[in-house]
Amino acid sequence: MTEDQTRLIVDRLDDLHRCLDEHIRESTQWRQATAARLDVMQAELTKNTEITDQVRATAVTARIVRKGMGWLSAMVVSVASIWWAVKNWGAQP
Repeated sequence: MTEDQTRLIVDRLDDLHRCLDEHIRESTQWRQATAARLDVMQAELTKNTEITDQVRATAVTARIVRKGMGWLSAMVVSVASIWWAVKNWGAQP
């Protein structure tokens, strides 16, 4: 190998080394930016999950209260009917 060929190989290896260093720097920046975006997305997803859980709990509570109110209304009507029947047991029509 001549000195010029050796110099050319060394220059190309230096260029390759610079390109790899630049790629590593850009990849690191991209990974950091992606990690930051994923952290924001994870925080939003966690907040959304908490809100969904609260809405679900509220819906279940409302359903239970609605069924309880229906049951209570039926009991009130039954007691009122029995009271009316007992009160008017011997009354003439």
